[in-house]
Amino acid sequence: MIDIIKKSGINKSDIYDVVITGGSSRIPKIQEMIETYFEKYLNKSISLDNCVVNGLAIQEMILCNANEITKNIILLESCMHSIGVGTHDNNMNVIIPQYQIIPCRKSNIFTYNNNSMIEIYEGEHTKTDHNKLIGKYKIDNLSDNLKIVIQLDLDNSCLLTVSAIDETTQKHLIIRKISNDDKHINSTNLFASIL
Repeated sequence: MIDIIKKSGINKSDIYDVVITGGSSRIPKIQEMIETYFEKYLNKSISLDNCVVNGLAIQEMILCNANEITKNIILLESCMHSIGVGTHDNNMNVIIPQYQIIPCRKSNIFTYNNNSMIEIYEGEHTKTDHNKLIGKYKIDNLSDNLKIVIQLDLDNSCLLTVSAIDETTQKHLIIRKISNDDKHINSTNLFASIL
């Protein structure tokens, strides 16, 4: 939680109300720790069970373009973990950073040789062997030291499209989709705010 607040760029004093949900939210010590951190009481005026359901209903209304009802509501979804490419020295080269608001499209240029393997990982560690492999793609018949643009598109439904594009010819070498149904991509609602 503290990490999310730091990465969001807001101060804890900017947060008007604090509502917590989930199984651990019922533990008195957890409630006390959160109240101590925010220096304010938790908002318990709404049912914790209904809080998640209300958020889902708001998300559905936004996706269905129910503009009159949702015109003053912003619900942003974010990528729960960083997504990136593994390099030859097992380093994780992040393309989509953790908590990136989605949908998003990000890319980076990498150099590959013939019969190279493009490996896509999810996680926060700098080394790929500590992150989760979510896709592995072989590219054949490449010239040595070919510059390839790896583009990652993450849509609202957490469908990740991985594209490898020859930087010189702009030819698409691979396009693969990795869905949330595959239990690979994780997302989280970053916040819902009524303006």
